[in-house]
Amino acid sequence: MFEYTQNQFTRFKKDYEIYGTHEVMDQYRNKSREKDAQPRGTINCMWQPATDHVSLAEYGRSISSVYFAIVYDDLKIEHGDVVTLFDKDYEVVAIKNYNTYRRVDVKQKQGGSDE
Repeated sequence: MFEYTQNQFTRFKKDYEIYGTHEVMDQYRNKSREKDAQPRGTINCMWQPATDHVSLAEYGRSISSVYFAIVYDDLKIEHGDVVTLFDKDYEVVAIKNYNTYRRVDVKQKQGGSDE
């Protein structure tokens, strides 16, 4: 079995823009969250489908729309932020902190891309 380190994955990584969200109220006073127009920053990582047993138990049938990334940088990413993958908007649904890295889980937003 191969054991990869942080530096061995650099050729597979790509920059993705992170967008914050803001609350919007419609004419009927219903609140919803929309993606900001300008990105708040970028994340350099490799997104992978969530296929482990823990994720399956956590997300259930919606597991097919969940991806995760291992992030080594100290980013200002927050729960609810939006990342665009494969021309669709994905919302950050979990940030799990470990000793040397973070695992960021994203789930496809209902309705796909907001644009």
